[in-house]
Amino acid sequence: MNKLAKKKNPTIYVVGAQCSGKTTLAVALKEHFSSDPTLPPIALLTEAARGVLKRHNFTRSDIREDVNRCIELQRLILEAQWTEELKISEDSMLISDRSGMDPIVYAAKYAHPGATKSLLDSSAWRELRDRMSRSLVIVCEPVKSWLKDDGVRLMPLDWEEWSEIHRSFCAHLEDASIEFYVLSADKAAISDRVSFVTEQWAKFAGLQSTETAETTKRLSSASHTLTP
Repeated sequence: MNKLAKKKNPTIYVVGAQCSGKTTLAVALKEHFSSDPTLPPIALLTEAARGVLKRHNFTRSDIREDVNRCIELQRLILEAQWTEELKISEDSMLISDRSGMDPIVYAAKYAHPGATKSLLDSSAWRELRDRMSRSLVIVCEPVKSWLKDDGVRLMPLDWEEWSEIHRSFCAHLEDASIEFYVLSADKAAISDRVSFVTEQWAKFAGLQSTETAETTKRLSSASHTLTP
């Protein structure tokens, strides 16, 4: 059984290429949603990959220079995301600044096709994919002026590589049949970015409520039909 299937509340995943404002947006979203008394407690999951880099003594150069280290790092990041999501209370709403898709995208870019397939075939990805398909996924488009080297994360060589990673996120999400919304680069102000996500969330939550009501109605109808 999918261990993440018991989670009652959907997640908001904020994903995309490095330095695209994901963590800043995730923190702002937590602050925004925490003020809504109708919502469950908000859990925030950020920077999971940094923890893996530190615990296992990886450096960003390993991703480009050593295919085997790159593959191992992406596997560990995928498992870390899965583990961290399992820790979240089933009664909480999770906002995460990355997803199980991230290591797949980076393995596809910097490793080889076999590495990507091994991640896609893993139980961790299957469970995370199922959860993503039931959640709101936002892909942040890179903003040119935001590319800054913090000495830890992998930096793209140029604008084309940065854009390519963004396109890869979109393509892999489409391949996995996961619906997503692109937060365009022209929405750079944090207020505009939060507004974009909350608008999508309102639509998403409304659709979820409608589907739940229809399911309940069908079950009730079936029950009446079977009653002697």
